[in-house]
Amino acid sequence: MDSGIAVILGASEFPYSPGLAGHPAFKTSAESFASYLIDPEGLSFARERVLNLFDSAEEVASQSQKLVDFLQTFRDATDLFVYYVGHGGFLPHREYFLALRSTRTNLEIYTGLSAQGLAFTLDAIAPPRRFLILDCCFAGEAVREFQSGEVGALVEKSTMNAFARASTSLLVASSKDEPAIAPRDKSLTNFTSALLGVLRNGAPGLGPTLTLREVGLTIRDSMRRNQGGRAVLPEVHSPAQSGEDIASRPLFPNRAYQTPKPKTLPDELLASIDSSLRNIRSGAVKELKLIAAGRDGDLSKLAINALVSISIRDDSLTIRKEVEAALQELSEKSSSHAGFKRVTDSQSAEKIEDSLISTTAAASKRGDELRGAVGEAGVGFFSKHVSRPFRNSILWLWGIVIRRPLVTAVLVIATWIFWQWEKTEPAPAPAPAPAPEPARADETPTTPPPPAPPASEGDKQEKVDDWFKKLPEK
Repeated sequence: MDSGIAVILGASEFPYSPGLAGHPAFKTSAESFASYLIDPEGLSFARERVLNLFDSAEEVASQSQKLVDFLQTFRDATDLFVYYVGHGGFLPHREYFLALRSTRTNLEIYTGLSAQGLAFTLDAIAPPRRFLILDCCFAGEAVREFQSGEVGALVEKSTMNAFARASTSLLVASSKDEPAIAPRDKSLTNFTSALLGVLRNGAPGLGPTLTLREVGLTIRDSMRRNQGGRAVLPEVHSPAQSGEDIASRPLFPNRAYQTPKPKTLPDELLASIDSSLRNIRSGAVKELKLIAAGRDGDLSKLAINALVSISIRDDSLTIRKEVEAALQELSEKSSSHAGFKRVTDSQSAEKIEDSLISTTAAASKRGDELRGAVGEAGVGFFSKHVSRPFRNSILWLWGIVIRRPLVTAVLVIATWIFWQWEKTEPAPAPAPAPAPEPARADETPTTPPPPAPPASEGDKQEKVDDWFKKLPEK
């Protein structure tokens, strides 16, 4: 996260406050959360964008100055995470404070980090969105006057009042019973252990990025399962503010998230749609009708598209009537199917046919063959420029080719054999010429006169002169 920064506060030992017992789980919890912040699979902060003041021996004023310098260095940040683990307590008038390593008994008002003082420091220069994660336990003396449930409520109220002017969200676990929040036999506090369990393992069933509110609810479920009635359940709160509730803002990558696979109709059902047996296709129509009437919108749309495809492609009039009745019933029962009117409605039928290949090709292998043979562009042109009766006849013939490959193959082979037989059949022999009649006895054979010899040039001239002589004289 390039736009975020973080601050780690708290202490594992309190040498100047004998009433506050140290605990090694505080240190390992702080180290583990800091590790998550810079983890490439976590928030992936650069190391310089994390200020770790945990177990610092400096006084509260010096730590506050370091915090201010850090915030000024990263003025471009939009999100600030503040994580505290350790002891909490209350000042006079029940003002809440966080104990540091330098906190001194009876001087907590000067040496403890009050929620009000932290809010003043952040209000001056902190990023616009602040996320506080407080993992606190309280010594018996500090909360003797409170009932068990009052401690957490008072911490939340005091912190929210201090940060009411800013966009702040608080995830807090506060316990009156120290062993309940930090058992001696564990290396992490119960709350931080559950927190990191959610952040590192994710939350199945949620989106790709978790909000602080989703993290808090998941932690509550996890702690309730693992600890039962002894669990100190955390709470998520945001003060009253105009605009967005930042507790519902996506923050943490969900490692349990799986990209949903696109929904498809069952393979057995798709095979039944393309069956050569009419009874099986009729059963598929009934199954598609049930799916289309279900609550799953994606599957319902796929089922309706499949029904429309069957009504156009199927070569059985009975099947087409069953589909038409199913679509009509669906449109009457549910307004979600109002756009799918009767298949005989020309306007909706034109739209359905234009998308027929794209909706059915992904549903079956034969749909893929149909797409390859005709093509989406060709079907669009075919739908617009060819009359509907002729188009339905062509689609019916094409359905026979697709659904009856054996019959089609037999017809093609028979046609080819007939064509070859026509081409190779011998032509009939020509009729014989009639024989000449024999000459009769009383007839003398006549011979044709010999051809006249060709006229010479002189003969030609004489004929011309004779012709001129015959002309009358004037």
